[in-house]
Amino acid sequence: MLSSAFDIIIQIILQFTPHGAFHAFEAPNDILRMLNERRGWAIDAYRSCFNINLPRNNSFATLCTLVFLAMAETMHLCYGRLSPTQLMGRIDAIGHENFAIMNAIPELGVIVVRIIEILAMSDSPVTAASLALVGCLPVIGLQVPALLHFMKTLSEVASRTILRVVEFLQKWMHRFRSQEGGSEGGTSIVGDSPA
Repeated sequence: MLSSAFDIIIQIILQFTPHGAFHAFEAPNDILRMLNERRGWAIDAYRSCFNINLPRNNSFATLCTLVFLAMAETMHLCYGRLSPTQLMGRIDAIGHENFAIMNAIPELGVIVVRIIEILAMSDSPVTAASLALVGCLPVIGLQVPALLHFMKTLSEVASRTILRVVEFLQKWMHRFRSQEGGSEGGTSIVGDSPA
């Protein structure tokens, strides 16, 4: 059970990585260029965290930003300056999935830092969790089509069930009213009253 959940998490993380591009690109130059662009984006995103006018009373968010920034810059120094053939040799040695996940950590860290900042600025954890979920909802919905299918199926089943319950209640009310009406029209419920 735990291993299957771990496999699902790995597959979700791989959807945010350039794992598929390793096989799609024919030239190692394209892979190197793509990885450098992605790392450059992550580095710029972390640096922008310090340019936004947010209250910086949360030292934990600042610390996380610096850790992920250091990770992205270190990976850029280690892998961004390799030749395309050297990079492909490293990817083959480490494994395509492992290399893709390792490269995804600094990129996913951008989301982690933003969620930490939402938590720090929010008055309540419920509000923070709701805002973080709303921020991630489009990606979750687009990345997990099975979830959308499940929600659609669930809503269809629920609507059919509700319609059946309503029909049952309508029939029951009709029978109840017809029984009430039949006893009133046929015989008198109230006995003879003394004169």
